[in-house]
Parts: sequence; C-alpha cells; structure tokens
Amino acid sequence: MTTPSSPQNTAVDVDRDAETTAARPVIDGRDPVLTSHGVPRESEAATVESLRERLEQVERQIDNRVTRISEANGGPGPRTIRIRSERTCFGYPIYDIAFGPDLQNGTRQGHARGIFAFGDRATGIVAVGGLAQGVIAIGGLSWGLFTVGGCTLGLIAGVGGVAAGGIVLGGVAMGVQAFGGVAMSVLPLLSAMFSSAPPNA
Repeated sequence: MTTPSSPQNTAVDVDRDAETTAARPVIDGRDPVLTSHGVPRESEAATVESLRERLEQVERQIDNRVTRISEANGGPGPRTIRIRSERTCFGYPIYDIAFGPDLQNGTRQGHARGIFAFGDRATGIVAVGGLAQGVIAIGGLSWGLFTVGGCTLGLIAGVGGVAAGGIVLGGVAMGVQAFGGVAMSVLPLLSAMFSSAPPNA
C-alpha cells in the first residue's frame, strides 16, 4: 500500500531540485554533465586544451631562444675560423688566422702559419696563440727570441709566469739575467766563478 507523500515533503523536494539546478552551470544553453569533482566535463576539457596550447607555446619560445643563441655563436659546437692573406712574403702569407677544429684535415685545433700568425697554435714572425712560436711569441705556452706568456722561453728576453732564457722576468725566472719572485741568474754565478779563479803564474 503506497503512502501518499505529504504536501510539505513534496515542497521540500521541489526546493532541493531547484537549488541543484541553479547550482549547476549552463554551457551553451545545455545542462552539462559533471565530473566526479563537480567540474563540467566541457570546462575540464577546455582547461586541458588551454594548458596544452600554453605548453606548446613555451616549447616554441625555448626553441627560438636556443636557435638565436646558436646563430649568435656561429652555429652548434665550437666555432671554426680560417682567414688567410692572399699576398705572401717568402712563401708565407702576410697573415694567417686559424681557430677551432679543421674537419677536412681531421685536426682539433687550428694551426696558423704566416708572417703574422694568430690561432690555437701559431708559428710566424709575430705569433699569438695558445701555443706560440716565433721571433716575437705571445701565448699561454710560447718560445722564441722575444716572448710573453704563462710559460715562456725567450732566448733574448722573456716575460711570463714561468720564464727562462736570456733576460727574463717572471714569478719563477731563470736566465742569464733573471728578475722575479723566485729568480736565478746565470750571469752573477759566472762572474763569481771567474772572479774567484786564481791568477796565472
């Protein structure tokens, strides 16, 4: 036997349905289907799509920035520079510039050879490079007649952290005439040896 609901209970049910309907958002004139979190499925899909577009935009910005940095540095990997004068003197170019690897010859460093040489390795009348050799040599490791470098051998004169040769100046210096923090000169030793020698009978 069905018990008829009272008018009071019916009014309460109608009010609850009205509140539920009012609380549910309407999208494009449709009553959306809610997810387990109470979010309309259309709204959730739109949020996911927006995040995906934002992620793609950030990836494009990163790619563009990496490309600009790479182009500013001359492309990916170490830069290679090869510039040589067409004019020569005694068979050597007036100037030669060689930095970076030489893929054609299979060398990892550039070797410049010329009257004026600049490179990872440099050989010339005036040589400037990481490894330099010449009449005037300037480099991390250098040797020649007149030299400047971190570690240098100057047959006539040299200046460097560690210097050896003729007239030298350095933190550690050894030469005919040496000046520096730790210096050993050969000339005073030779003078002392000859001055202390007994006279001939």
